[in-house]
Amino acid sequence: MIMNILVCFNAVPKLNILSDTDWVVQEGLKIDTSFVQKDLNPFDESALEIALRFSDHSKSLGLPCSLTAVAVGEEHLDRYLKKLLALKFDNVVRIHSSEDLRFIPETIAHILSNFISKQDCFDIIITGQQSGEGDNAMTPLLLSEYLHWPCISQVVEIGPDTERSLAVKSEIDGAILNQKVKTPLVLSIGNSPCSYLRNPTLKDIAEFGKRDIKIHTPKAFSHKTDKNIFNIKSLKKIDNSRQGIIIEGDTPEDKAKILYESYIKEKL
Repeated sequence: MIMNILVCFNAVPKLNILSDTDWVVQEGLKIDTSFVQKDLNPFDESALEIALRFSDHSKSLGLPCSLTAVAVGEEHLDRYLKKLLALKFDNVVRIHSSEDLRFIPETIAHILSNFISKQDCFDIIITGQQSGEGDNAMTPLLLSEYLHWPCISQVVEIGPDTERSLAVKSEIDGAILNQKVKTPLVLSIGNSPCSYLRNPTLKDIAEFGKRDIKIHTPKAFSHKTDKNIFNIKSLKKIDNSRQGIIIEGDTPEDKAKILYESYIKEKL
C-alpha cells in the first residue's frame, strides 16, 4: 500500500530588497513587485525537503510513498514545479489564479480543500506554516478545518512508522514533542532544520524534469472570495536599518579594551 503525500507551496517576492523609493503603495493597496526576484517561501521550502526525506526513508524501509506538489497562482510557479519533477515528485499541479490572495487565506484553503476532496487519495497534507507576504499562519489550520482532518503545527521532522502512521516531531514551549499519529492529517511545518530544498542532478533534469505540469482553474474547485474577514488598512515597509558605533583607538588592543570595558564587561 502506498502512502500519498501532498505538499502545498508558494513562491514569494524578496521584499527585503525593495528600496524606500520602490516601496510605493498603489491603488488597491498593492506594491509593484513584478521586477523583484521570487523565491520559494522559506517554510514551504522546508516542507518540500521534509517530504523528499520522508520518501527516501520510507523507500529504504520498504514503505513506498507517492509525492504530489500543488501551488495556487500564475505561470511564475512553473519553474519550481519543473524542479520538483526533476527531484522525482510523482505529480505536480498548478491551480491557475491571477487573484491577489495574499491576505485571503480562507480562499486559498477552500481551493486546496476542494482539490484534495476531489482527488480523494491523499493521506498526508504538508504545508509551510505561513507565507512571507501574508504572514497570517492561518491557511494550514483552515485547511484542516475544511477537510475535518487533525492538524499538527510547528512540525520540524517526520518519519515513517507503519503503512498508515508516522512519527512526528513538533515544537512546543521549551521542548520537542514526539508523537506517533495515524493518517489522514495536515502537518504545518515550522522552524525545521531542513531549511533548503536539494537541487536535482543534470541527469534527473533531463530524465524527469520534462514531464507535464497539470494545470487547473479554480472553477474546477469551486471557491468563494467573499469570506475574508479582514480589511487591509495600510501597508508599511519594515525598518531594517541598524545603528553602529565606530570604536576609535590607536591599536587593535586599545579598541578591544574599549569594547570590553564599555559594552561587554557589564553584561558578563
